[in-house]
Amino acid sequence: MELDDLIIFVTLKRRIKMINYLKPAHFLTSFFDIDEKFLKEKDIKVILSDLDGTLAAENEMGDDQFEEWLESLRKIGVNLIIVSNNNENRVKSFIDKYGIPGIGKSGKPATRRIKQIAEIKDIELNQILFLGDQLFTDVWCAKRMGVQAAIVTPIPGKETWKTKIKRNPEKWLFKIWKEIR
Repeated sequence: MELDDLIIFVTLKRRIKMINYLKPAHFLTSFFDIDEKFLKEKDIKVILSDLDGTLAAENEMGDDQFEEWLESLRKIGVNLIIVSNNNENRVKSFIDKYGIPGIGKSGKPATRRIKQIAEIKDIELNQILFLGDQLFTDVWCAKRMGVQAAIVTPIPGKETWKTKIKRNPEKWLFKIWKEIR
């Protein structure tokens, strides 16, 4: 094998490793796909969830479906914690309305602030599901924390420019993963 071939091989191997690294454990249509059966099979006790695009449209409150889902989580003792990169005021208005904990400006995919929540709540990492609509913030954060990642189809609505520029690389990765499955 020539040096050029070796370099190409190593580069390709690194790219494949990164592509596989970003692949979430679960591909879902919506948060509503996470039901009691799903949670019990995976032994999930806590859901760390993104807010905008995942549980509600950008800067909107949850709909009736969200409220029904939240009530079902409460009935089975699963905690929902909002972890958003949106501002504190946006997150506070949402969590106050539904009586759930959460943080804004979380810094995803960084994990420091999110790990602090897990430590305070004394949660085992294998009992956490990280739910989101973006690979390069939500899923990457989950992978860095060592927890299960689930990605949902984004809820339609206005998106920030930062989110929009990440959608094309995400589509490319979804296409690759679909072809592999």
